[in-house]
Amino acid sequence: DFRMPVAVERMFHIDIEGVKLRGYFDRVDKLDSGGLSIVDYKTNQELFTQDDLENNLQLTLYQLAAQQTWYLPVDRLTLYHLRSNTSCSCQPRDKKQLDEARRLVLEVAENIAEQRFPATENQYCPCDFPEHCPYYRQKIAPELKKTDILQGMAVDEAVEKYISLQGQIRELQLQLEEIKQMIIDFCQAEGLNRVYGREHAITYKLVERTGFSEDEVRTLLEP
Repeated sequence: DFRMPVAVERMFHIDIEGVKLRGYFDRVDKLDSGGLSIVDYKTNQELFTQDDLENNLQLTLYQLAAQQTWYLPVDRLTLYHLRSNTSCSCQPRDKKQLDEARRLVLEVAENIAEQRFPATENQYCPCDFPEHCPYYRQKIAPELKKTDILQGMAVDEAVEKYISLQGQIRELQLQLEEIKQMIIDFCQAEGLNRVYGREHAITYKLVERTGFSEDEVRTLLEP
């Protein structure tokens, strides 16, 4: 049934212990219960999940803002996917979730005031400010690319050498396991406990494990 919304694309201001935020409600309805229903329209190509809905910080802040604006309880939170005409709703945030959102807002505000901007890499990287980002700054800064960190080796050379050595280690580990199994198979077939090379020897011993010792169990269970 159609009902007249309480608000559509309405600006709001919210004060969280002196930190002022501004935003827009996409839509707010009043339910038969007397409480409010907050609807946030999404144009993303991907559908959201129930976890997305229940952990959406934006909806949590909308709930705080609605309660401050209309002095009414919020009874329902909804994400509406416009591309598929699909809605997904959940119960309002509880006190613990609202307090956590307030704490996060205050933490971000403090970081801004102290000019602390910890970088977080995600699917939107790189942004328009790679020169300020610890993940991408070195990539676009020529003076950082050629900085010597080892005698006679620049940073970019060290990175490529490191990756190359890692690949060689993986290949050597595969070869080691293959040769190890060949030696084990030979020892088992010939009934040997030791095999000899020109300069070295390898001892093979089959150990049957029937359980763990008390000390091993205690070690596993200790935090």
